[in-house]
Amino acid sequence: MRLTTEGAPASSLLQALLDDDDLRSTARPRLCTAPVPPGQMGSASQWIELVAGTGLDLAALMVALGAWLRPRLPRSAGDDEVTVTIEADGMKVTLASTEPHEIARMLKAVEEHRRDGPDDASIRS
Repeated sequence: MRLTTEGAPASSLLQALLDDDDLRSTARPRLCTAPVPPGQMGSASQWIELVAGTGLDLAALMVALGAWLRPRLPRSAGDDEVTVTIEADGMKVTLASTEPHEIARMLKAVEEHRRDGPDDASIRS
């Protein structure tokens, strides 16, 4: 499972996932970096690779993502949007809200995808 962030560093999400007791028992997150190709400008691309066993607690993951995202949400017009995107087995889910019903909707989509198999779905909160 790959987690990417937009508008906030992936390293801060990594620390939040490492600090979560529920996730730590079922998944191992690690920070991955792709260097900028020679001759190009920009910063290195970073993402979190979440290696999980069959017992991954998706609800705990979504709660942890919502808790990390909540203080980073735009507070006024002009603030940058912060999102977390989960990619796994052809599915892409982007979480941009910490509203409980949106987190529940994302959790349901990920659970259905894991149960029913890949379908190249793309969902955004």
